[in-house]
Amino acid sequence: MSRNPGAPYDPKTEEVFHLKGDAHTGYATQLNLDHSKREVLVRYKDFLLTVDVYRLPETPMKAILYCPRCRNVLTITADKKQMSYEPTRNVEAGGELSVEAFQCTWELDQREEGRRMEFGLSLCKLRLAIDKNIAKDA
Repeated sequence: MSRNPGAPYDPKTEEVFHLKGDAHTGYATQLNLDHSKREVLVRYKDFLLTVDVYRLPETPMKAILYCPRCRNVLTITADKKQMSYEPTRNVEAGGELSVEAFQCTWELDQREEGRRMEFGLSLCKLRLAIDKNIAKDA
C-alpha cells in the first residue's frame, strides 16, 4: 500500500502495487489443472480481497470471495448479476473485475457479538459493488 500509517483513507490517492522481483511466499489453495480459475485482487477500504473468478466454457462466469464484514464465503454468478472480467487489463492485480451491486445474506454470529437471537433480523446485509477492482458500499 502507498499509505502513511496515520493518514486517513482516501481511495483517490491510494494504489496497490507489486514490486518487481518479489518472491511468491503464499501457497496455492487448490491445484488448478484447467486454468479456468483466476485470482483477482480487489480493494475494499483497508482490505485487499482475493476474488476467485471462474470462466468455464458453456457455464456462467462465477466469482467467489469472503465477505469483509462477516467473513463468510459469497458466490456471485453472471446469470444473476452483471459481471465483466478482462484478464489483460490490470495484470498485476490478476485482471480487471467489475460486478453489479450484490448483498451478503449470511447470518451474523450472535455469540461473538453478545446479541440475542433475532431470527432473520441479524443478517449481515453488506451491500457492495465492484468497479475496476475497487469495491464500494452500494
